Amino acid sequence: WGCDIFPVFVDEGPAVPGKGDWVSDDGSNWHELRDFNLDYNLYMGAIVEGEGRAELSIVNVIGPIGVNAGVRNIGDKAAVNLEYEMTITGGILGMLNRTVNGTKTKLNPGVKVPISSGFLLGFGPITINITADADNAFEVTTTKTGFILGPFVFGIK
Repeated sequence: WGCDIFPVFVDEGPAVPGKGDWVSDDGSNWHELRDFNLDYNLYMGAIVEGEGRAELSIVNVIGPIGVNAGVRNIGDKAAVNLEYEMTITGGILGMLNRTVNGTKTKLNPGVKVPISSGFLLGFGPITINITADADNAFEVTTTKTGFILGPFVFGIK
């Protein structure tokens, strides 16, 4: 078969038929270890290397006029098809409900996309949810709280 199998890094218990460990000598013909009367589960680790990936971060969630924030690509590869959304809810009787969203086809490493709620008017505690996602990056989200007094937002934590 052209492949030596040494069951030295194995874990406890038998392999489950159809779900056990698989081996191949050419990448196209796969066999379970059980096919060779080896009833083991291999203990394997891997180091995955590649060309890098985009990594998003939500930054600088601040007031005082409305809510402003940014989505920054802190990775080493351009983010593709970025989508972001900021939702601000709360105030007295839950009267404040503003959603701002947008897209960007490409966000290079180190670059930030600004997000702004624009002018807000209200009174009371608010919740700010911001989410960002790209085709080649994991979704990130953050939730902050603050207080709105007229057009001023402060105490964002």
